[in-house]
Amino acid sequence: MRIILGISSSISAYKTPDLVRRFSKRGSDMFCVVTRNARHLVGIKALETVSGNRVIMNLFRQKDPLTHINLSRAADALLIAPASGNIIGKLANGIADDPLTTISLAYTGQRFIAPAMNSEMWRSDAVTRNMQTLRNAGWTVIDPEAGDLACGVHDVGRLASLDTIVDTVLAHGEDLRGKRFIVTSGATREWIDPIRYITNRSSGKMGKAIYEELRHRGATVTYIEGQVTHPVRGAVTVDTTEDLMNAILERIGNADCLIMAAAPLDFRPATRHTQKLKKAGVTSIALTENDDILKRVRERDTKIKVVAFAAETEKLVDNARAKLSAKGANLMIANTIADGFGTDDNVITVIRENGDITEHERMTKTSCAKVIVNEAKALLS
Repeated sequence: MRIILGISSSISAYKTPDLVRRFSKRGSDMFCVVTRNARHLVGIKALETVSGNRVIMNLFRQKDPLTHINLSRAADALLIAPASGNIIGKLANGIADDPLTTISLAYTGQRFIAPAMNSEMWRSDAVTRNMQTLRNAGWTVIDPEAGDLACGVHDVGRLASLDTIVDTVLAHGEDLRGKRFIVTSGATREWIDPIRYITNRSSGKMGKAIYEELRHRGATVTYIEGQVTHPVRGAVTVDTTEDLMNAILERIGNADCLIMAAAPLDFRPATRHTQKLKKAGVTSIALTENDDILKRVRERDTKIKVVAFAAETEKLVDNARAKLSAKGANLMIANTIADGFGTDDNVITVIRENGDITEHERMTKTSCAKVIVNEAKALLS
């Protein structure tokens, strides 16, 4: 596992060579990025010795001027430990003025942050607000512990134990290894004639976020996409609802869980015209119902776990609960159409087979993906 370790100017920075050593002993390849002031608190040579890699301290003195982009693409996880109040504020507000904040802004994978600071700073309104921003953006927070602080008091603010940090990061990288998922994403199209079709506003952003979260956590993922705004290289591509259904049915025998984030059309034109329709004489288009994909999945495989989605304009929970039962799903993720379609964030409600409901606040779709994948993991436990 390749891990970027960002080290900021907390007194706890002196512990980071030992942290690197512990990660390395468990097979991780460590790349250290050190802020300017953190250099006074930790030995650069020590970090390079235990990691076996050059420490990044300056964007403009590297042999590769795109180090921050290349490193962010190659790494499996980003960990900032210790994280000072200053670096937390920069990350929460999108500031990129040094190697660490620039790499962090470019990184799209699993992100972890382990704060360490004076207890009053940790409890301050600004840090509390900034930490909530990072949580909402999908960062996994490894909270500080109570202990003796550098300021001479015994209180919360000490860096979490090194074993806790290592275990947390590596668990997220491996907790779904050996599990096999199918994730569907985006809209389908149903053709009226060679140039006109019916579709919907699904962007595929939620499905892609789920796919990325599963991959980051070690799962084997088959990704099936319809019409999406951000295609994934290597995805199975489909066009119509029938195409999507066939792609799923061909693959469910090798999957533990289907996450049905795609938005297939319920209806298609009764006739698909081979020639372009002329305006004259066409007053309506007859529709016919498509097969229900999830019902067909259940007919084929009664054991696979199914996570379904419901986008509603009214009676969200009632309609989603009815859909959960009718389609034989194990879990329903519900949202209003106004909240979820085409946006970068969403407000989701999780409805479980036993009737339990969890309503979540508005989150980025990256954060929603973490919630959904954790729920899917629970189904497989």
